[in-house]
Amino acid sequence: MKYEEYNYIIPTWTAIYFSNGDISGLNEEEIEDLDKFETKLIKRHGHANMIVANEDPSFKCYNDINNYGGDCVKGIILVEKQKKG
Repeated sequence: MKYEEYNYIIPTWTAIYFSNGDISGLNEEEIEDLDKFETKLIKRHGHANMIVANEDPSFKCYNDINNYGGDCVKGIILVEKQKKG
């Protein structure tokens, strides 16, 4: 199988959620931001899992969850390529 890779910049506070589905410690605004982001992802890629890259966090001026600056890592989604024909 061949996959297409989509990369996102995600805040470090989302890593536990994407790895384990754990929302403990998140406030209502953060949960709402994650829900909106996941809705966008489902529309774009279907139901796919976010893989959190094993890298050191770095400061970014924005992220793909809520556009705020902060420490971020790369989130990766692999989507199976559709066969043509």
